[in-house]
Amino acid sequence: ALVRNTIAVKTFASDQISEWRETLTEARQAYVSQGADWQIEVEFVDALIAILDDQPHTLKSDHPYYPHVGRVIDALKSDAP
Repeated sequence: ALVRNTIAVKTFASDQISEWRETLTEARQAYVSQGADWQIEVEFVDALIAILDDQPHTLKSDHPYYPHVGRVIDALKSDAP
């Protein structure tokens, strides 16, 4: 759902970017509160927030969520004019 919604707000629901960013920020806070075992989820959400902000993400290619972030990037590239 995080990937799908990020793609949606960046492609055809740009009026909801602010709301989705807030949702991601809240998810990040919840993941942080779970402790060190949830660090990869925190990093994943950080990458999605960076994409929302048109910034480069910092996930390394061996990160478990790297393929999911790649799906977002690929979808945005294919949607570009």
